[in-house]
Amino acid sequence: MRYETYFNLHKQCLSYRSMRGGRVQHADVLEFNDPEFVVQPAGRERVLREGRKNVHAFVRGELIGMWDEQSPAPESYQPIGIGWREVKYNPYKYSSFVWADTEVLVARAQRAVLMGRHIYALPMQDA
Repeated sequence: MRYETYFNLHKQCLSYRSMRGGRVQHADVLEFNDPEFVVQPAGRERVLREGRKNVHAFVRGELIGMWDEQSPAPESYQPIGIGWREVKYNPYKYSSFVWADTEVLVARAQRAVLMGRHIYALPMQDA
């Protein structure tokens, strides 16, 4: 099942919900297959116009793992290794998510791990 997630500024954790609707849940670490990095342009424009943040950017994908204080990741869990890259988004600088090292647009990846405010992704294989 596909979920959408974003960093919740009020709770200082990740908030996520099913694409089919339902209540918002919270976690510290989320892992996704086939993630999409989505920015809603109207929401970004509102941030620029009002100078106040709102939920307009999120990661959407197939949720394959979630951890929080009640169910922490196993000590052996190492989600990020060779080939993984950091992804970032700043509505004041970018109109989309970008690779942190090159600032080149990123729309999709093979996998993504979100840890608080940090996003790490495994780039798509070149076809």
